[in-house]
Parts: sequence; structure tokens; C-alpha cells
Amino acid sequence: MSKIVLCRPRGGLNDLLCQIEPCWRYCIDYNRKLIIDSSASGLLDDFFNYFEPRDNEIIYARPEWLKKIILFLSSRRMSKKYYIDLWAKLCSTVRSITLSPDQRSLDSNYLSKRETFNMEVPHEKKILIHHMAGGGDKSIQCLERLKFTKKVSDEIINRLSKIEKSYSAVHIRNTDYQTDYVPFFEDIAPKVKGKNLLICSDDHACIEYAKKYFVDSRIMITSTIPDTDGKPLHSNKNLDRYQTNLDALVDLVALSLSDELHVCSHVKGELSGYSMLAMNLNTQKELVWELLRQN
Repeated sequence: MSKIVLCRPRGGLNDLLCQIEPCWRYCIDYNRKLIIDSSASGLLDDFFNYFEPRDNEIIYARPEWLKKIILFLSSRRMSKKYYIDLWAKLCSTVRSITLSPDQRSLDSNYLSKRETFNMEVPHEKKILIHHMAGGGDKSIQCLERLKFTKKVSDEIINRLSKIEKSYSAVHIRNTDYQTDYVPFFEDIAPKVKGKNLLICSDDHACIEYAKKYFVDSRIMITSTIPDTDGKPLHSNKNLDRYQTNLDALVDLVALSLSDELHVCSHVKGELSGYSMLAMNLNTQKELVWELLRQN
């Protein structure tokens, strides 16, 4: 069996990409295969339903034992005990799995523990595990290695074709992070007056308020966000995961391609990872088109 890195990122979309990138780089540097298990992230789904590597020679491998884990994890009827038992059975057949750096055997604690390994040096263990959250700007480097699947790309392009070509955009995160968006709207209203204005948010009520507030702008939306009573869209098992994740990617691309992007900090004075990612992509529109390109 080839030496591998099992990357099991936690957190939302930006965190997910930021955690994949150093694992990818490590695999290039030390000749390993990269396996991505995104079932513990906000996607709650298989990463490869949405993305694929641009270079088919790159370091991807998804063995059958991991596919089984992802399949069972996505089942809403599965109990935690059943999942733990499944892990134990599978791991007993892959005896080389250990957790670095302390080399504890992989067990049910893998469900919740955050684990990683020293990425500055080579390791002899056949399977290294990176199970962490955390954001930043490495998401851009990760996206430079990827493109959307054809199905996702086609849907994004289809929805973009239905909105005006020149527009400003607003993003407000207002579920798990709370945002004081009313004064934010008051501040940007003069800047977007008379313009096509795309509104993106994870909060249904916020979008409805924006539609009524920006009476001097032509409001557009690219996704229909359900009313979750303030619960976040990511990590929400009660929603159709593919549709929810697709909506997030459509909105991300639409925000990124806007002429002018306005994002609102949450009440602690920081931007969400998703907002940061949209802002970074807004300055690198060619990268967005590369993600959509299928040839």
C-alpha cells in the first residue's frame, strides 16, 4: 500500500480548503497519496461531488474502505454507536493506521479529536492523519489545484446567466455568527443606489429584509435560502446537503464576480471565513473562471 495522508478537515468551506492545502503540499514534497474525507466538515458530503483536481496526475486516492465510511456517515439513520463499530471493524483491517505524533491506535476517539502531524519532516508511518479546523488564505492556493465538477460548473453558469452582467454584491453571515446588518445596510445604501445588487446570506430573514430595504436598487439573488430559524446552513443534517452546498458555491462565485463587493463583519469585529474567501476571489476573477472551465 502506498503511503498516504488522510485529511479529515473540520469547519466551513474556507476552513476545509485551508486544511486540505498543507496536506496536499506535504504529499507532493514526500511522495504520498492524499485522501480527503470531508464528512466531518460543514459539507457533510463527499468533497469530490463538487471539486476535482485539475491535474489528473496529482495525488488523489480514495480506497473502498473510505468510501464506505463516507457512505455510512451520510446516512441520517445511522447511530453514533454503529459508526464507531464500523470504524473499529475497518481499522482492524488496516493495521498500519496510527495517530501521529503520539502513535495512539485509531479508535472511536477519532470521531471528535483534533489530530495532526509534523509537516516539516518525513514520516515512516504509512498513514498520517490530519483532522483539524482553521481558516486563513491558503484556501486560494488549494483552489488553484482544483476545478468544479462539470455538474456543479454547469449549474453555476446556468444561474449566473439569469442575472445582470454588471452588479454590486453584499454578503451577510448571520446564523452561527451574529451580524448587526441594519447599520451596515444604512452605510452602503448610498453606494449601491440605482445599481443591480446581489444579496447573499445564510439567513433567510436577512435576505427578506434586504429586499425591502434597498428600494433604490435592483435586487438579485442566485440561491433560494431556506428559513432555518437561525440555524447555520453548513453542518445542518436536516437539509439536502448537495443542494445546500451547491447554493453556497453558486453564491460564492457570484459574489466573486461582482464589480463591487460589500461584506459585513460579525459582532466580534471579524469576517467569516466564507466572506474572506469571497473577497479574496473577487480580486482574482481569473481563478474563478478557471474553476468553472471544463476543457
